[in-house]
Amino acid sequence: MNNIYIILFIVLIYFINFNNGISTFYVQNSMDPPTKGIYMDFYLYNIDVENENLTPTITFTSSQLKSYGSKKNQTTYNFQIPRGCGKDNEITVEIGTDSYQMKISYQAPIITSCSVLNSNSSLVMCIGDNFGSDIANLDGSKTIIKYSNQTIPIKTFNDSTITFEIKDYYFSDYINIDVCNVSIATNYLININPIYKNISLPIPLHKSDGIVDIIGIHFSPTLSNASLNCNSSSSGSSSDNNNNNSTKLSKINCKYENSLKFSCNLSSTITASGKIKSCSILLNNLNQDTFKIIYSEPVIQKIISIYSYENGNITIYGTDFYNPIENVTIGKINCLNPKLSVDQSYITCQLLAIPEGVSINLNDYINVTIKSDGLIGIYQTFRYLDVISEVGDNNDEDNKLKWMIPVIIIPIFFGMLTIFIPFVLCKNKSTMTAFNNCCMRRNNDPTKLKRNSNGMVSSKIPNNNTTKSISDVNIHVNNNNNNNNNNNNNNNNNNNNNNNNNNNNNNNNNNNNNNNNNNNNNNNNNNNNNNNNNNNNNNNNNNNIITKNEYIYNKKSLHSKHI
Repeated sequence: MNNIYIILFIVLIYFINFNNGISTFYVQNSMDPPTKGIYMDFYLYNIDVENENLTPTITFTSSQLKSYGSKKNQTTYNFQIPRGCGKDNEITVEIGTDSYQMKISYQAPIITSCSVLNSNSSLVMCIGDNFGSDIANLDGSKTIIKYSNQTIPIKTFNDSTITFEIKDYYFSDYINIDVCNVSIATNYLININPIYKNISLPIPLHKSDGIVDIIGIHFSPTLSNASLNCNSSSSGSSSDNNNNNSTKLSKINCKYENSLKFSCNLSSTITASGKIKSCSILLNNLNQDTFKIIYSEPVIQKIISIYSYENGNITIYGTDFYNPIENVTIGKINCLNPKLSVDQSYITCQLLAIPEGVSINLNDYINVTIKSDGLIGIYQTFRYLDVISEVGDNNDEDNKLKWMIPVIIIPIFFGMLTIFIPFVLCKNKSTMTAFNNCCMRRNNDPTKLKRNSNGMVSSKIPNNNTTKSISDVNIHVNNNNNNNNNNNNNNNNNNNNNNNNNNNNNNNNNNNNNNNNNNNNNNNNNNNNNNNNNNNNNNNNNNNIITKNEYIYNKKSLHSKHI
């Protein structure tokens, strides 16, 4: 039994030693190939004894292209690597039954120099290596040039040279060449000098819009700078006389806008230091040009006026005012002690009253003349408050509010009167019916008693404007009985008696009969409701009814006549 264990142990040791003696086949390359291709060595290790005399091959996975190697020594074989580019290209190395997969990467592009081909050309050529080839890569999609923050088109290229055209909007920058996603190891600076062309300057220049643009080509955001050195007048006039005016130099840094323009803001410097006379343009600290500025004359926007008969201060609002304010003239009168505000938005001065003997048409606008640091502005904008108070201020909108109150209140006032006066006149009536009857009795009173020259009483009938007298013997009465029924047949029976009988009935009978009897008594059978209806009907027909008071008065008159 012990012998069996000894034999198994010896066999195990043999297998362990046998496996340790067998190594795995693998391959190493000697270098990264250039993009143009090259013959290069590969090192093959642990080749099986049976495969040592066979020819090895390299197969490129992407193209299935095969390259055959030649043996240089026991482990070294030389292979031809074709043109190519990029990283991690998969290949398979085989020799007999031994096989190994690996990746190779082509070299990164290298620039040794770049220059403009000639002074009159905008074509730039860069010399180096591993740029790829327009023969193997006709569309150029695998070779890209990045310059001036953009991808630029390639004119021509091969493995060692590449050319491209400089555009006006290109600027000094580091060039980057990318070949099959492999970028240049060290970016190369191509310096293009910025070129000044001209300036864009508003004429005349307003203080609120003091932007000067420097126009040129090849301006770089990082490698280019532009500025202005300006002479500012500290006092006096802006004329070309340089004898009496002291000046100071102000530097204004300009803002990069794009590769074709810098912008320079003069407004803040003009406000703080006074009117600028001239400026020098510096590009990368080199003097390029000089320009002068033509300013706008003072502009008046609004004037706070005074009365013509008194002294007072006026305020002139506007723009483009500069120190010093030399003089302000209103018509032919000098405005004294003119002063410019700190923010240079208005001028104040003292205007004296119009002297006696000076004739001024107050209805006309008067010229205002301002001389500010040599610039003169004349505007026909001034009127005294004498005229403004009569015909309206220079700003008529301020006076519109004065007329709003009476225009609104007066119609409301009269409207209220028309509503409340009838109620005041008829305030003792408790209902609308009583109100209507009251007003109708006032307006349509059918009879008004009037004594004639003989002392008799007469009644006025509105319809025919005639007066009927009550005689000594006969009293003539018009009896009109109107019913609100469908038949309007009235039968009036007049007798020669001296008594009147008025019988008004509100029944459904269509015929109303008025009977006058021979008795001397008056029978008036009027119900309250019937009286109201008859009064309304009588008013609508414009007929006259003798009231009870009139009848009593007439009776007394007759009695007196008989006596």
